[in-house]
Amino acid sequence: MKVRIGWLKDYVILHESPESIAHILLHLGLPAEDLTSWGPDYVLDLEVTVNRPDCLSHLGVARELSAWLERPLEPGWRSPEERTDRSIEEAVSVHIEAPDGCLRYVARVVEDVRVGESPAWLKDRLESVGVRPVNNVVDVTNYVMLAYGQPLHAFDLDTVRGGRIVVRWARPGESLQALDENTYPLTPETLVIADAQRPIALAGIIGGLETSVRPGTRRVLIESAWFEPRVVRRERRRLGLQTEASYRFERYTDPEMAPLAADHAAYLIQTLAGGRVPAGRLDVNLRPWSPRSTRLRYERVQQFLDVAIPPTWIEKRLQSLGFRVDRVQDGPTPVWEVAPPSFRADVQEETDLLEEIARHYGYERVPLTLPLTEKKVQPDYPGFHLERAARRVLQGLGLHETVSTSFYPDRPLEVFSVVDPLRVANPLSDQRAFLRRWIAMGLVEAAQWNHQRGVTDVRLWEIGQVFWDEQGLPREACHLGLILSGRDRPTQTWRDSTRPVDFFDLKGLVQTFLQTLGWRPVAFAPSSYPFLHPYQQAEVQVQGQRVGFLGTFHPRWTELYELRTPVYLAELDWDVLRTLPRAVPVFQEWSRLPAIIRDVSLIVPESTPYAALEQALAEAQVPELARWDLIDRYVGPQVPTGFLSYTIRLTFHPQAPRSSEEVDKRIQRLLADLSDRIGARLRTE
Repeated sequence: MKVRIGWLKDYVILHESPESIAHILLHLGLPAEDLTSWGPDYVLDLEVTVNRPDCLSHLGVARELSAWLERPLEPGWRSPEERTDRSIEEAVSVHIEAPDGCLRYVARVVEDVRVGESPAWLKDRLESVGVRPVNNVVDVTNYVMLAYGQPLHAFDLDTVRGGRIVVRWARPGESLQALDENTYPLTPETLVIADAQRPIALAGIIGGLETSVRPGTRRVLIESAWFEPRVVRRERRRLGLQTEASYRFERYTDPEMAPLAADHAAYLIQTLAGGRVPAGRLDVNLRPWSPRSTRLRYERVQQFLDVAIPPTWIEKRLQSLGFRVDRVQDGPTPVWEVAPPSFRADVQEETDLLEEIARHYGYERVPLTLPLTEKKVQPDYPGFHLERAARRVLQGLGLHETVSTSFYPDRPLEVFSVVDPLRVANPLSDQRAFLRRWIAMGLVEAAQWNHQRGVTDVRLWEIGQVFWDEQGLPREACHLGLILSGRDRPTQTWRDSTRPVDFFDLKGLVQTFLQTLGWRPVAFAPSSYPFLHPYQQAEVQVQGQRVGFLGTFHPRWTELYELRTPVYLAELDWDVLRTLPRAVPVFQEWSRLPAIIRDVSLIVPESTPYAALEQALAEAQVPELARWDLIDRYVGPQVPTGFLSYTIRLTFHPQAPRSSEEVDKRIQRLLADLSDRIGARLRTE
């Protein structure tokens, strides 16, 4: 809101310098972004918050200064001289057919006007605050709006068909050529001002070109109304059109100002453009404004501000701001019933009144005290410490955490074969209308984003919620996902080389992660996820229970996502893992003697996975057997058909010197145990 200081002096006596006035307004919550000279005068460019539409006028700003400086406020509005031989009802009628869009419509008529150039003082005031003068009638409507905050519109009454004003919703197929010479299509949600036949203005936004005031206009109809802010805001956004009128209407205008502004505009037009004013005004008021009282307790003022403000000061200051103040309880801690004026719709409860008192008393005068608070520690959610441990392990394995959205369009759901996905009732976008079923969906998108920018070395993980439909009911679970692509080591020196990661890198990473956190034994079984490579995927099992999957992203979808290298995915059900027992690390003293290493070649049925052999080795519990490693897998001569050979390197950490015979006995015990468990036997010459 641009405010001219000389204009403010029409309503309140000001002796202060422009800089002092700007400083006062800053204390009142109206900071001046700029102070510029205009001839001998000055113009302030004020920043007005959305909850203070009453300050979008010179009178509103003058009221704040009047209260602060404790000087009288002179609104200065006038009424026209009316003719006695003609009433307004003979010239026009007003009908409101959309009460949910317009609650009050005031009309005034000025006849026998002479439209021409405005006087110099009026043009000077408008130009100083950035408004272009048009003619003496239109300039008066803009002047009154800037003076009192009530937008007005002037119609050429002779072009209003039937002498009838109707406030209604637009009908299908209607349009309006506005004052900016653009034609706007209307919808049934558009509130319009119409005559007996067609729309002549967009309510609260802009008037129509056909009924505008021109040099030949002789009869003027002045519109001063109150429009529902929500209706004006919705239509203004749809059209992408903002005017000075819409800026005020969508922030709330004073319903009691409508008749006063219409009268003052009629007076000014009569003064500047001649003409005669028919007696009376049309004022269709569907819901007369009535003040609502709010109880204000002096005790609450002291508690809120922690300062003793005299009760008489509070009463006087609120009254100077337009509030009606009635004391309902006397004594050292009085209580008041306070009714805000019609232009202060933002004041609705006691807290708002406390803010008004603090604002005018001065925030800098309120002592700085810290409130008494009770220190509360938010308890960790279930699984917090386990999740933190998982983060440390994954970070140690060289992975970076990522966070992706839970909302997806149709295509990723098709790629990941999601049947009956959960749809969001109120999606932010049609492109994000479904909830994700797998964490892998977001990880693949992250890999795609990196690959498109030439970064193929991707090592990411994410933990989050996934959603699915189960017998018509939505279900939710927490999953942890991993993704790998590119090289096994992102960096390469001149002394070593890198290779592409593969399925077994991912398998080893998942196994290491689970075992490090104490979930044992880990096994893998065949799986059939359609979005994974049919021959490079597996189901992850812990303690015999399915906990997730891993595999190579299907080549068909790799091409669709424009991925430059193969991508490897794993996903674990974190909710299931949390319920499984974990092995507690136990300190074991390291052997002071050299390790004893023996290699054994075992023949097992071809259908027996290596995971079963590993589990059997773990359950055998051979004394001093510290570890075992697979060093060879063989199929061919010396191995019967339907069988395969695994060469296992056994490492013993003896706690005392052992002879070869003692070690051989333990190996024989181990072989016997493996034979009973999985049918393994020693491969001989």
